[in-house]
Amino acid sequence: MTQRDPYRFVYLDEMGHLWSADREKLHSFARSINLKPEWFQDRPVLYHYDLTTYTKRAYARASGAVTITSREMVGLMRNAVLRS
Repeated sequence: MTQRDPYRFVYLDEMGHLWSADREKLHSFARSINLKPEWFQDRPVLYHYDLTTYTKRAYARASGAVTITSREMVGLMRNAVLRS
């Protein structure tokens, strides 16, 4: 697996979880693709937006979200916690 920076991008896993270690970057991206604030799951470290349809996921990817596996997502979250 290529080393990725959890703060540099917004990531999307195959489960439809949209996440970035940079919360402001995540919220800004979400606004730019018209996600509703109530789709945000505000949990420590595991905060994310749920993208529940193929259309939303495709739009997120087309808008710049980096597609990764759920396993990679967990690794990025772990790296972000260790850096903070």
